Amino acid sequence: MKKALINDGLVIQVEKKAFPVAAPLTWMDCSNDCQSGWKIHEDIIVEYTPDEIIALEAEKAELVTQSITLCRDQKLFGGIFVNGINVQTDDLSQQRLMAARIIAKEDADYIVNWKSENGFVTLTSPMIVFLADAVRAHVQKCFDVEKIITERHATNPYLTVQGMKKAFETYFQNLSE
Repeated sequence: MKKALINDGLVIQVEKKAFPVAAPLTWMDCSNDCQSGWKIHEDIIVEYTPDEIIALEAEKAELVTQSITLCRDQKLFGGIFVNGINVQTDDLSQQRLMAARIIAKEDADYIVNWKSENGFVTLTSPMIVFLADAVRAHVQKCFDVEKIITERHATNPYLTVQGMKKAFETYFQNLSE
C-alpha cells in the first residue's frame, strides 16, 4: 500500500511513506497503481469518477459507432478482383461502370477499353454487365454488413474499434460464402 498526497480532492504525489505536510495538504492510503491526477470520490481514491467513466464509455461507444461507417467505406472503396481483373470500387469508378453497363445492355456489340489496376482490358458487353453487377453486389454487401454490425452494436456494444473491425470482417467473409 502507498500513500497519496491530496490537495483539494486530487492526488498530487504518490510516495511509499508519508512525510510531514502543511494544511490543506493531507495523506491517504492508496493502491500501488495510484498515480498523480487521480481523484477522491466518496472517500476513495479513483482514477476516474463514475461520471467520468460514463462519459469515457459514451465517447468510446461513439468512436466505435463512427468507425463502423469508416470500416464500411474502407471495404467498399478497396476494390474487388473479378475474373483476373482488379476493379476499382470508388464512387467515380462505380458511376463509370454503371454508365457503361447501361450502354452494354442496349448494345450487345458494345466494347470498351477499361483501365484496371493491372492495366487496360478490353471488355465486351457481357463482361461489362458482369463486372458492374459484381461491383454492385460488393457495394450492397458492404452496406448489409454495416447494418448487421450497427444493429449488433446497438444491442451488445463492441468495446473496441479493433473488435468491431474483426466482427465486420468476419460477417463480410461469411456473407461471401
